[in-house]
Amino acid sequence: MPEVALVGAALLLGWLAFKAWKAPRAWPELALWLLLGVGVGLVDRFLTFSAPEYAHYPQFALLAWLLARAMDPTRSRHIPGRILFWTTLLGAIDELAQYLWITTSYSEYLDFNDILVNMLGGAAGVLIYYGFSRPHQLTPSSPPHLELFAALVLASTLALGVQAERLVTTPKSKVPAGGFMRDKGEAATLRFYLQRTVPARYATYTKSPYRGRYWILDPASGIALTLVGGLLLGTLIRVGTRPDAGAARPAGPATPGPHQAVASCASPITNAPRRRAGAGLAVWIRARMRPPARPLVGLGAEKEVMRSLDEEIAAPPLLPRATTIARSLFRRRS
Repeated sequence: MPEVALVGAALLLGWLAFKAWKAPRAWPELALWLLLGVGVGLVDRFLTFSAPEYAHYPQFALLAWLLARAMDPTRSRHIPGRILFWTTLLGAIDELAQYLWITTSYSEYLDFNDILVNMLGGAAGVLIYYGFSRPHQLTPSSPPHLELFAALVLASTLALGVQAERLVTTPKSKVPAGGFMRDKGEAATLRFYLQRTVPARYATYTKSPYRGRYWILDPASGIALTLVGGLLLGTLIRVGTRPDAGAARPAGPATPGPHQAVASCASPITNAPRRRAGAGLAVWIRARMRPPARPLVGLGAEKEVMRSLDEEIAAPPLLPRATTIARSLFRRRS
């Protein structure tokens, strides 16, 4: 399994190098990947029980990519925070399902370490989807009402369960598989225990076949780390993958004042494109207003053409040029 993880990491680094080489500005995405790599490294060092847990990263990266593809197929809504929220919530539901009935033979506690790992895998998937693929224009998206409602319902359920002592962290005796147990003498009271063993496993170091030992997050620490990490990564990914992220901003005010505009029009060197545009517009107006000219023949025609070219080369900005055209038309008609 570690060899497979190394191969996957090498492929990811190669993909990042290729995308960074092709992208016009890649430093925001590379900084985000570096931050995500630091988080994965810390989790691997202190919170990983065994090497097979590396499978969580590609699984939930793929899940986040598929959710992003379904929720934002054109990448124009730009909602990495929402996608990361649903990915993390599905990861928590998956861990709860394992604790309740899928892996009851060996699941002794609800694993908040794995919920945190699932969130990091989802962040990688969101970054793969939005990184190096900035849209030219974003479409307005509605406020996250559904996500806020789901978070409020989840927080209220946890708070009410703890307040009513129906949701218990530390049992007084061994709890059967699945985590549900009725206390002795309280036949009508059914409680759900987040861990089943005595002594408690949360907030302790436990032996690990991978690193020798690892830390088991308690519910409060696990929820706090997942929420803070998810909010931080979701916000940074949203900011770092916007269309204007990493672009060089011009110095000075974006819109020049009236004095700057007059000065820029009067400068024949710094405003050569504007000068040429004004001269071209003046030529078009002159051609439209000029009466049909008689054919020019001989040496006089050549002199007339050369004089016109000299006038266009030495043309002043648009307003003085328009005045010159009006005068010439008046002289011709008179």
